[in-house]
Amino acid sequence: MLKSRNREGDPAGICFAAIATGESIINRFYDNYGKAFRAQVLQQWSILVGLIGTLLGLTILVQKQKD
Repeated sequence: MLKSRNREGDPAGICFAAIATGESIINRFYDNYGKAFRAQVLQQWSILVGLIGTLLGLTILVQKQKD
């Protein structure tokens, strides 16, 4: 059976430190880029479809002028 040790005895202390480090990294990402995680999917897809449509239209226009 595995015994967990206190923070001075290492294994559990290292585990707690690793978890705390990981949580701080996640919190930093959420603080800096939280808006991206709360994005409105329908709105984002609409913008993407609009951009793709515009680029496709411009590509067709340029190709027709080139011929």
